Parts: sequence; structure tokens; C-alpha cells
Amino acid sequence: MWSIYCATGGQLRATEGVNLKRDEGVRLSVISNKGILGSVSGTVGTVIGSSWRSIYLLKSRPGKRKGLPTLNQLMQQAKFLLISKFLFSLSGLIKESFSLDRKSLTGNNQALSYNLTNAVTGDYPGYEIDYSKVRISEGVLTNADGPAAISTEAGKIKFTWSSMAGVGSAKATDTAVLVLYCPDKKIGVFSKTDKEHAEETATITINSFSGKKVHTWLTFIAEDGKTYANSEYAGEVTVL
Repeated sequence: MWSIYCATGGQLRATEGVNLKRDEGVRLSVISNKGILGSVSGTVGTVIGSSWRSIYLLKSRPGKRKGLPTLNQLMQQAKFLLISKFLFSLSGLIKESFSLDRKSLTGNNQALSYNLTNAVTGDYPGYEIDYSKVRISEGVLTNADGPAAISTEAGKIKFTWSSMAGVGSAKATDTAVLVLYCPDKKIGVFSKTDKEHAEETATITINSFSGKKVHTWLTFIAEDGKTYANSEYAGEVTVL
């Protein structure tokens, strides 16, 4: 059995030997656990063979573009660029903080998929990010309740939350990860603190953001260093 994926995001299922017709402008990717004719790499006719994370891939070669991109293509490109730039600023965290499907997708790809679907608002060409719907991490760990962030000292942001230790998978020893993004500077910052879930507070110092508005998120990581919670938006803060 092969899994066939198209560039538009759809998925088909087909048995070996089935002929598939490629519509104009649609690229197909075929995944086979055993490979296509064994382990194939390189270009054969209109097909490109490769492997990724022990998964064998067979992709159709892209056709030549005819004419200008469609409005729908321009809309998708604009969304992709907007979210990609934002996530890149936090890629050091995101590459490990999406922990649900590491075998088939990288953390960055999981984050891109989620936030393209859920965190883009407005109309083309004026798309914007709805930061309250952004997800910075995703996992099975239970997060804290009611996270909030304030700045009452110069260059510092204090996070608070209500402990959920003992509820679901949350433990008192889970440690807080504080996340900031400054739209004016287009810079993201995160801090893996030693503050435990049960402590209900943690502070990050970021003098370079003084006078700027930042968006904030709170997540937690388990003692194994791998399992994360779904991040929670903690609000927009002006840093003193």
C-alpha cells in the first residue's frame, strides 16, 4: 500500500500498480515503507526518488509554470511567508517543542501547519497574525491555568499562573518555558527556566525590549526534557 500526497494538502490511498493521473499544477508524492524498486535516489524521467528519516519518497517533477500565479496561489504564498518569518524567530524552541508527531514531521513543519490553519486573520494582501491563537508548543503535558504576564520593573516581564499539578499529566516538577515575541523588532525570545509548575511564577529579563510591546506565551516541559504542553497565550505586554 502506498500513501500519495498532493501539493494541495490532500491524501489519497492506492495499491501498488495503480496508475495515477497528475492534473495540471498538482505535484504528487508517494510514500512506501519498502521503497519504490528498492532504495531509489535521483531523477528517473519525470520522477524524483529520495529518502527522509528512513521513509522512501517518490515525487513528480514540477511542471513549468504557465502564465502568472493565480489569486489563490498568491494568497497561500502570502500566508506562508507571514507565518514562516514569525516561526523562524523562535525556531530554536519550535524544532523540539512540537512533540506529537516527530517521526513523520519536523517540529517546524508541525508548527507551520498548525499556525497557517489557525493563526492567520484578515484578507489578502493584508494578512495579520492573531497572536492569541498562535501555538508555540504542542504535546500531551497538561499546562497551567490562567497564565498572565506583566511588566512592573524595567526590562523584566513576570509570568504568573495557577498550578494544575496533579491534574491530568501535569506534575509539580514540570518546568516553565517563557516565550516572547516583539513585532516591532521581529525578534522572538524564549527562556527554559528552572521554575517549577508548583511555584506559579517566573520572570524573564529582556532589556532590549524596553518600551516595546511584546506578545507572551507560557508552556511547560516535563522532567524527561522532551514532553511539552500546548502553549497558552499570556497576553500582550508593554515592557518598562
